[in-house]
Order: sequence, then C-alpha cells, then structure tokens
Amino acid sequence: MLRLRIELLSPLCSGSGMATPGVVDREVVFDAEGLPLLPGRRLKGLWRDAYRGVLETGLFDGVGPDECDRESARLFGRAGDERAGVARIGNAFLENARETAAWVRWL
Repeated sequence: MLRLRIELLSPLCSGSGMATPGVVDREVVFDAEGLPLLPGRRLKGLWRDAYRGVLETGLFDGVGPDECDRESARLFGRAGDERAGVARIGNAFLENARETAAWVRWL
C-alpha cells in the first residue's frame, strides 16, 4: 500500500456525486465524525483522466489510441464495467484525521 499526500492549492468543494435530478450536486462528503473527505471514486476518475491525457500527448513511441484505451482500462477499469482495474484508490482524509476526530468526539 502506498500513501499519497495531496496538497490543495485552491479552494475545493468535492460533491458527493449523488445529485437529485434538477439540483446541482453541492453537498460536501463527510466521514462518520463530520470531517470532509475526497471520495476514492472521484480521485480514481481524476487520475484516469490525467493518465490518459499524458498517454495521448504522443510523447511515448508506439502508444496510440488503442494502447491508451487498453492500458487505462487495465489500470483503472472502464466506467460501468464490473472489473475495477488493478489500481485500488481509497478515500482521502484530512492529515491527522484520527487525532482531529478524537478531538471532535471529545467536544
């Protein structure tokens, strides 16, 4: 397992992805303690798009659209497919979330 530290350089509002028809998804996702988090599905989708963008630059010899599709599907899966791909990406929590959650529970 690898840990990745994400530093936000601008404000972020990551919605839940569960919008009601006709209503914009503005709800922030929270953990059980009420602390905000970034859903793993959202991160995986962002990394899938970034990975495809890098492959599609043409900087890599022999990587055409078909290879790009296959490699992206192998790593991240395809939208709506039962197979998830080999990359497993969990939710992103605040740094020191456990300590902060303990403090929140105490309050």
